[in-house]
Amino acid sequence: MLSRIVLVSTVVLLSLGCGGPGSFDGKVVGNELNVDDAVFLALNDWAGNRAAAVLVMADFPDMCGKFKASREPKNATYVVFAVFRTQGSGTDPIFRSPDKGTYTVVDFQAVGGPTAPLGNFAFAYFKKNDANCRNVIDDERALAKSGKIDVEKIEFKNDGSMTGKFDVTFGPQNDKVKGSFDASFCDALLGDVLSCE
Repeated sequence: MLSRIVLVSTVVLLSLGCGGPGSFDGKVVGNELNVDDAVFLALNDWAGNRAAAVLVMADFPDMCGKFKASREPKNATYVVFAVFRTQGSGTDPIFRSPDKGTYTVVDFQAVGGPTAPLGNFAFAYFKKNDANCRNVIDDERALAKSGKIDVEKIEFKNDGSMTGKFDVTFGPQNDKVKGSFDASFCDALLGDVLSCE
């Protein structure tokens, strides 16, 4: 009987331990991220067409509920990855809905003017909130400078998910982080200012 209980307990623990929202291995300016939740949202252009996917991994639960309520928690830590897919040439590329594939991380501060990178590209930003939800890390060190994000699956629908892995370097301090994500789709609208709670 005891061996059966041990076997059942082991199966339950293994099923709880598998998967999860993802992992974040490494530190950004000395800050770790213990991933508790991961969601992704659609970013649409002015015409309502899907232009990007915004993936957020955080150390607090129910991120989708927080985004829908336009709130973010004090003292929270999270990382944001935005993936884009463009086609065309010149100063007016066409944005396409992100799909599975590899996205090259570019330096957000170095991309300026009317020309967006062509193909698959991404931005990344690390945030460690203080008690007023202000980032304790300055933008220069919080922005990713290089790396890649591999999207293995992405489904923009209820019960949809975005899965994959990343290998990214942040700031001039060259903080290297790696990890994986298994994020749930969140139909919250991007663009609202988040209040601090």
